[in-house]
Amino acid sequence: MLIYPKHHIFARKYYKPDKPIGIMRRTISIIITVFALMISQTASSQIRFGIKGGLNMTKASFKSSDFTSDNTAGFFIGPTLEVKFPVVGLGVDASLLYDNLKMKTIDANGITDTRTFNGVDLPINASWTFGTKFFGVYVATGPQFSWNLEGQNSKTVFSTSTYKFKSSVFSWNVGGGFYFAKHFRLAYTYNIGVGPTANVESSKVQDAIKENNIKNNTHQFHLTYFFK
Repeated sequence: MLIYPKHHIFARKYYKPDKPIGIMRRTISIIITVFALMISQTASSQIRFGIKGGLNMTKASFKSSDFTSDNTAGFFIGPTLEVKFPVVGLGVDASLLYDNLKMKTIDANGITDTRTFNGVDLPINASWTFGTKFFGVYVATGPQFSWNLEGQNSKTVFSTSTYKFKSSVFSWNVGGGFYFAKHFRLAYTYNIGVGPTANVESSKVQDAIKENNIKNNTHQFHLTYFFK
């Protein structure tokens, strides 16, 4: 039996190149290239910068029944970044906020102390948005890292104990709202204190020293304007 090379005149009649596999490889390469370009363009077009500001209502919670707290109002403002992923509705936003927070504490003897804290907040939230281009609803949740600009030198002295406020605090955000007119987002966030805002430095009741930690829980009402 004679075997001719594929370029031989007698072999051309019977030789069939592997066209389906070649076409499939080229098609897959084109699809991958186009898909990668679409993702890169979509990702870049879904990055938005803006300004976020709002009001907060803060109330401290205590492990000890010797202290109570009332709601106090403050404000926050700063730049924000939003990134939308190719998956419909999913995104991440982060902000760097100047936070003016107030806290009112009342001890068992009726002594009241109201403190104002100047700090920096870094909330990072995962979000899910659904609606049209000009109006929709979204929900979001994520961690928040806060730094007290006064450091650990800020203290409050009561008749029974002295609280020393922490320089950094960890908390968690849960909230939602709606966006409108393409550039605006109006929302509510409940900020839950995870780590203590302050620790007891001294107390007349020595057994209660570790029980009187303060945690702040904050209601936030905010408006964001996106430039894009």
